[in-house]
Amino acid sequence: KLCAHPCDGYILRPCHAPVMAHAFQGKHPPTVFVGAGAKRTDLTCAPLVRIDMEDAIVRVLRLLAAEGYRRIGFISYASSERSEEERELYEDTMAKLGLPYRASEFCPLNDKAALPMMRRMFSPSVRPEAVYVGDDIVLRHVLPAWQALDIAPGDDLGVITLAARGNPLPDGFKWSRMEFNPFQVGRVAVDCLLQEIQ
Repeated sequence: KLCAHPCDGYILRPCHAPVMAHAFQGKHPPTVFVGAGAKRTDLTCAPLVRIDMEDAIVRVLRLLAAEGYRRIGFISYASSERSEEERELYEDTMAKLGLPYRASEFCPLNDKAALPMMRRMFSPSVRPEAVYVGDDIVLRHVLPAWQALDIAPGDDLGVITLAARGNPLPDGFKWSRMEFNPFQVGRVAVDCLLQEIQ
């Protein structure tokens, strides 16, 4: 499809780099990749606009620890190319903070699948005091599980979620959010692409 509908340039996710290379036999047109937490080594010949998930995770864990939380959990996407990198970063940061607690789950975007995962994370003996949720889309799926377990975010549980600016979080709870601006990311990607084209 890429070859059948040529255009002046492309904005793609890093995971599509092999497809692009194959489609254009290594001589692809101007391209910019946009990805969250992707490693620079994923790409060889195109600019990468990177949403720095590593920085977000470290900043949130440090902030929650500074607020006095000691049992801090981590919840993010399941089946993400960056999932294991994020788990390793969470565990490494908790170790650097001197916090032995570890609880991480990757949540499928499905309310029913989220419930058994949250039951495991919030078992009575090892409940986290706070969690970082790696995306506001993930939050929508874990919230019904928390409600089923009678956990009120902001009261029974400290929560910070990464959220796109402009996306409303569910009403009735005390949320804390770390925002990124998708429009700003988009503008940077377009500017980079125009430079590549020129």
